[in-house]
Amino acid sequence: MSEASIIQGVELKYVLLADSANLTENKRLNVLGVFDQINVPDGELPYVHPMLSVVIFAQGTKEDDGKAFDFTLAIQHEESGKILAQLPGTLTINNSSVSRPRFNQGFAIAFVEFKDFGSHLFIVDAGKYGKQSAFLEIADPRGG
Repeated sequence: MSEASIIQGVELKYVLLADSANLTENKRLNVLGVFDQINVPDGELPYVHPMLSVVIFAQGTKEDDGKAFDFTLAIQHEESGKILAQLPGTLTINNSSVSRPRFNQGFAIAFVEFKDFGSHLFIVDAGKYGKQSAFLEIADPRGG
């Protein structure tokens, strides 16, 4: 990122997981089916989840309009520390009509494979702009 495009006031606010998310024409973010647990059918691993959305909420300043910042999404099994996947991304600030613009983005991830039961973190790391995570429990419905 060049010096001319340095972002001053961006703050990563929070991250959540949902079944689906989309942005409307008037920049409203629709989020459907927020969750923090998946009960694995039949309790058999590995389990491949067909689709989920990671939703990122951030806030910037009016001066940051049109600028972009990079982030990395890591999916981590909390107990073992194993990284299941690591994905790069970019968010662009494009809402200069208010003094403290919020910008939200939901993006879909297909066919996430979980090899372990237990706690998983979806960690969004935007460097100096912040780091937030969403929690997901992969549960055995048999109680194991």
